Amino acid sequence: MGQGGYVREQIRARKLQRAKGSLAAQAALRLAELRQAESPTKRDLRARLPLVEYVPALSPRWSAPHHLAPVAELFERALRGETVRACVSVPAQFGKTTLIQHGIVQMLSRNPTWPVVYASYSADFAHDRSKEIRDLAREAGLALRDDTSAAGRWRLVEGGGLLATGIGGPLTGYAAQVVVVDDPHKNREEAESRRERDKVEDWLRSTALTRISPTGSCIVVHTRWHPDDLIGRLEADGWQVVNLPAVNEHDESLWPSQRPREFLRQREREVGPYEWAALYMGQPRARGGAVFSATPTTYTQPPGELTRGIGLDLAYSARTSADWSVAVVLGKHGQGAEARYYVLDVLRAQMRASDFAQQLAAFRARWPHTSSRIYAGGADRGALDFLALPPPRGVGLQVEIKSAVGDKYSRATPLAAAWNAGRVLVREGAAWTPDLCDEIARFTGQNDAHDDQVDALAAAFDLLAEMHAGSPVASAGRRMSADLTHDFAPPQRGRKNYWG
Repeated sequence: MGQGGYVREQIRARKLQRAKGSLAAQAALRLAELRQAESPTKRDLRARLPLVEYVPALSPRWSAPHHLAPVAELFERALRGETVRACVSVPAQFGKTTLIQHGIVQMLSRNPTWPVVYASYSADFAHDRSKEIRDLAREAGLALRDDTSAAGRWRLVEGGGLLATGIGGPLTGYAAQVVVVDDPHKNREEAESRRERDKVEDWLRSTALTRISPTGSCIVVHTRWHPDDLIGRLEADGWQVVNLPAVNEHDESLWPSQRPREFLRQREREVGPYEWAALYMGQPRARGGAVFSATPTTYTQPPGELTRGIGLDLAYSARTSADWSVAVVLGKHGQGAEARYYVLDVLRAQMRASDFAQQLAAFRARWPHTSSRIYAGGADRGALDFLALPPPRGVGLQVEIKSAVGDKYSRATPLAAAWNAGRVLVREGAAWTPDLCDEIARFTGQNDAHDDQVDALAAAFDLLAEMHAGSPVASAGRRMSADLTHDFAPPQRGRKNYWG
């Protein structure tokens, strides 16, 4: 080897030695990083707490939700790698969604490669909750990838993350370790629909469960609505079910610090026994039984100032077996849960709606400045145009025509809660009182022979319940006609009557 070749070889050897030293330094640095990552940092220490303690550790504004310990246990079992198939019934506004959000962040803190699915009744709701979970993840020190941090889907640098979707949404190409279903039923209307219940179950079985890994888990949490809701169906299929009633067998509140027993007693009076059993006790009842108390609350003279509303239910045939056409005048005194509703007058006739219009015109003149409402299906709305026509063809009555959403039972439920709590009062001695009370006592919402007065009364009740104090509609209705004043308190001789 010549002198020049020897020199070049020496230079090459020195470069190789320096490169090896650089690689060794890089490897040492990487090893140190890995060892540091394995050390118990503050984030890791928090994530190792029990879930109920992890909530205030990550979010100090929240107290530890010990009342939801059975729910937390399910998340901890899934976190340990157990295969969980479980349902939890929790009353509304008892902190379940907050616990779920923290449970997901804890999972990702301890297993940042896990893909998690969060599903709810709509994509918009699920995305809103996903944003909150994403903020909690950042608070927990998790590193999110910049290229996937949208509300509906975001990922961690380690590869795990969250996909949020609504019932019916796609999960194609997403393999999940844990699926959490939070409130799959939006409201009673959807829960009462068999078609909607089928839709929820079909999505869970055909889409969600097919995306879970062999060691993965699925946890369903929702407020009960119906015996055949998602929890009802999964329980029949052998899933574990945990029910957390608002009040236990010892008459104690599930969450006494935030939902004291007296508050729950008031809530039970407000919502009625049917809603209370389902939404708060996790024991939904099948329909077909009595809805209203058979013992009405009565009055002899209403308060002097009432906000009034008229509820209508009209028949479209004059056959003997046909329904009745009904108008009910209801007066409201007070606001909110303390409001009282007084049935002031009832007009009822078994005739076609067009013929009933003439009687309704005279009835309407007796109650001036009073708003009206009727519930009607799509096919019936056009037939109600005669109400707005001027006499003699119509009544000249401006009526709010509301779509008949849900069935009769669902629409009667708010009225039934107030009736059973003694906040709807009927007039003693009125000619129409016995028939009204008899129909109400017999109402089940399931193919009743007669339910027209219940429908009309429910329309008036909803109209007044939705009014707020000081609204133009409420102010216009705050009058009593001279006829009503005469019925209840005949004017004294020599004194002028200013009612009406």
